[in-house]
Amino acid sequence: MLWSNTMQKIAEAHIHALQNPCKPPCKADFIRMFNKYGRVFSLGLLSMTMYSLLYYFSADLTQIAQATHAGQKAMFFIPIVLALAFSLIHGAFTAHFWDALGIKAKK
Repeated sequence: MLWSNTMQKIAEAHIHALQNPCKPPCKADFIRMFNKYGRVFSLGLLSMTMYSLLYYFSADLTQIAQATHAGQKAMFFIPIVLALAFSLIHGAFTAHFWDALGIKAKK
């Protein structure tokens, strides 16, 4: 008896799904998705932009390092600030990315 009730509920669920097909995504679904994953997208885009700028200006950063070695000691703050910015932005992106996937660290 229990088996037939379970099978009947499963069949009714499938019949209901066939009779009521899904609607195409609407604007509210997109807004809801952006609210949920917006930080992941924006931080990922910012992180990619920073890495591309690092690659683009790598020659200038090499000159700054050479100038620091030559005696302009105040220039050593530039790589430290850049490393801190990369660490904060990429770390925030990674944290939001794993949260969006639903993966949590063990406590």
